[in-house]
Amino acid sequence: MSRSRDNDEKKAPIIPIARDAEFFFNKGNELLENNQPERALRFMQRAMAANPNHPAYACQTAILLSETGRYEESNELLYYIYEKLDSTNNESFFFRANNFIAMNRFEEAGFELTLYIQNDPNGQYVEDAKAYLALLHEHEQAENETAASAEVQSDNALRLLVCGDYQAAEETARKQLEKDPQQSCHYAYLAEALIEQKRLAEAEEIVTEWMPFSYGPQFHCLLARLLFEQNKVTREEAAALLSKIHPLHRGDYYYWGRMLLRFDLFELAFKVYMHVKISRKAVKDFSFYHELALLVWRNRSAEEAEEIWQWIQQNDREYPPVVREMLTQVQKREFPADIERVLPYA
Repeated sequence: MSRSRDNDEKKAPIIPIARDAEFFFNKGNELLENNQPERALRFMQRAMAANPNHPAYACQTAILLSETGRYEESNELLYYIYEKLDSTNNESFFFRANNFIAMNRFEEAGFELTLYIQNDPNGQYVEDAKAYLALLHEHEQAENETAASAEVQSDNALRLLVCGDYQAAEETARKQLEKDPQQSCHYAYLAEALIEQKRLAEAEEIVTEWMPFSYGPQFHCLLARLLFEQNKVTREEAAALLSKIHPLHRGDYYYWGRMLLRFDLFELAFKVYMHVKISRKAVKDFSFYHELALLVWRNRSAEEAEEIWQWIQQNDREYPPVVREMLTQVQKREFPADIERVLPYA
């Protein structure tokens, strides 16, 4: 009898333990609580593999990637979560900022913190985000004054571009290149001036030559613009290229924002302009506020935009006709159909 019972037990079917996405997720959290982040990450990745469209699994995986020092991968996943899985997950901005701080990429961290506060002003981490921004601002103020002075000088051509004086912008960029032939931003301003004058072949030569040597977004912006002007991509395709750019330095955000505005990417451009306004306290250019007013009107309120143009009119003794035109339009609540026509502060 005993031997028969043993044989029956050996033949009994083995019931597998159900290990679905939730099992791996719970196991990962348990290991994290026990201070085993590497093992926790492996289980969380299995949870995400079993259910790749579950925002909680993806978010916890991103947090564990950060815990294990894989900051770039964490940020890529956080970006994917916000763009593809859950557009209400504003904490993604805060977590990305923490990763950028860990990588000493403070300008990007400030941008993400600003986006977080703007999108979720009552969020769980808002007070922490404001404290981080204050620290980053102190760090920014401590930057080398010589570098700041160089930035102002290089902006001369940019200001002329913004004001629509493209020939003068070309001349200024060429003069700056004579003084500093290795500064890539001067080539970018020169290429943009040439594009505005429809000298596309000359502009393409500059962009092609300098793009491999520039880490900023300027040449990527110019390439998208150039491809559109050459009818090689549609307006929508050029906009898609621009939306994927991620600036590394403070001074690059304004350049990127201008191009976003030109291609009607109003929501993203508004966030970028607000970041520039917050992080660069010294922004006093009336042209900047003219562009900001357009974005405020499109994204927030016509009344607020009208106040900005009225402020420009009161403070700029030589304000251009476009200010009067925009005041007339905003009072009629007629947002301009052709944004490019009213962009130049001229």
